[in-house]
Amino acid sequence: MALWGGSGHCRAGREAEAQTVFKPLATTNFSNVVTAGAMPWGSVAHYLGVLNAGLGRFEEAEAAFAATADQHHRMGAPAFLAQSRVQWAEMLLHRKGAGDSSRAQILLTQAIAAGKELSLSDVEHRAQALLETIH
Repeated sequence: MALWGGSGHCRAGREAEAQTVFKPLATTNFSNVVTAGAMPWGSVAHYLGVLNAGLGRFEEAEAAFAATADQHHRMGAPAFLAQSRVQWAEMLLHRKGAGDSSRAQILLTQAIAAGKELSLSDVEHRAQALLETIH
């Protein structure tokens, strides 16, 4: 699931395939953490948010990203939180709902600050690039 969510398999005409894989995972417990051996990859909710966003299921993505932010904060995982904020903001910018642009701006500003503090140049650059699309 983490690989599907992180690789964009839910986009570019692969929606039916993603739905087949994703459907059983939709009720996965948001409090779980994805790991590869001893290496944590972050909250399961993050990857559910990415998958839902890619499938255009914005309400589900919103709930997953909110759960992600809470869990990453409680875990004391600011790097995971910064990455999730960037993808949450990206979802908001694609959805284009009322207030989404200003919420995305807040998330991206937070991600940029964390990126600078933690030397996460990829997060910082991705967030800055998205922020520039708002202005």
